[in-house]
Amino acid sequence: MPELAEVEYFRKQWNLGISAPIVEVFVNANARVFDGLDTRQLMRRLHGARLLRSTTHGKQMFFYFNPKMTLGIHLGMTGRLCVREADWAQEKHDHFILRQRDHSLVFTDCRMLGRFQFAVNTHCPKWQINLPPEILSASFNQRLLQSAFRRHCRTPIKAILLKQEIFPGIGNWMADEILWQAGLKPSRLGKQISEVEAKRLYRTVRHVCRTALKTIGRNLEHPPPTWLFLSRWHDGNPCPRCKTILSRRSLHGRTTCWCENCQSMKSQSPLLAHKPSKTPHRSQWAKTFAEAAKIFQVNQETILKWIKAEGNPGLSTKGWMDLAKWQPWVRFTGRSWFRRTHEIGRQNMLI
Repeated sequence: MPELAEVEYFRKQWNLGISAPIVEVFVNANARVFDGLDTRQLMRRLHGARLLRSTTHGKQMFFYFNPKMTLGIHLGMTGRLCVREADWAQEKHDHFILRQRDHSLVFTDCRMLGRFQFAVNTHCPKWQINLPPEILSASFNQRLLQSAFRRHCRTPIKAILLKQEIFPGIGNWMADEILWQAGLKPSRLGKQISEVEAKRLYRTVRHVCRTALKTIGRNLEHPPPTWLFLSRWHDGNPCPRCKTILSRRSLHGRTTCWCENCQSMKSQSPLLAHKPSKTPHRSQWAKTFAEAAKIFQVNQETILKWIKAEGNPGLSTKGWMDLAKWQPWVRFTGRSWFRRTHEIGRQNMLI
């Protein structure tokens, strides 16, 4: 799947079409990438429009057209953007073409795992709101990263890095590269990362993203030869740093590559320095706000904030109270409400 740098490269391919009017729009309405989209409206609105600019956010691309229209594209696994001749004949996997006088802006996807979104009368549609901070922005800071490790304390750090709601744009090869450069084994859990390691990981994440954008994002050239990138794709390749044969296996369903010699499994000073308290027996699980508040020695409003932070933020205070009346307790990700609240509460009391 195209990641942060590849998405930036493909976004720039359509820059040749900026300011030129669109004289014809082709849409393969049967393609899955347009599911839930009014393709007739898409064709009608874009005909005669002009592409003004484009941006990326993680693995998503946004193209802004005049007057006030936004086209969102996610490339999926095999999606590509390219520029062809004005009289380009549609090929089998070309599902979207914007024809101009001198060029054809083409979206091609052989597996049709990408996604299109379209909004009119706005350059800031609702699906662009509340996106996570971009990795190279000032909003993406070390506190956010450490908070992610606390929240996902029992999750391998490789899986945490792949969470797009925290690390937008980071994909499989970039996660392997980041962990290799930071010297952290992918199977380490979030709670096993020390504060020093978290700081190092934060710097490495930004360094890898910045360098990838300067190389792959510019013209799809390979990153520096000292990186893991060139060695991670096949079994039996040596580590670029120590020449030990690299390990490769599936971790959480994703092929993962690391060096047993360079990437440590041990941590001297854990990020959460306290010893986690044991989850109470099933008979001790809380059934009401009052019980939970008594256990944590806080007021009920604080318990409510913890639940909303982890659960559905769109549910109002009254909504949570109503929910408590008819459901013998709310469940999150297969765990009981108390078990989840116990973890959240412990974390919040440390902040």
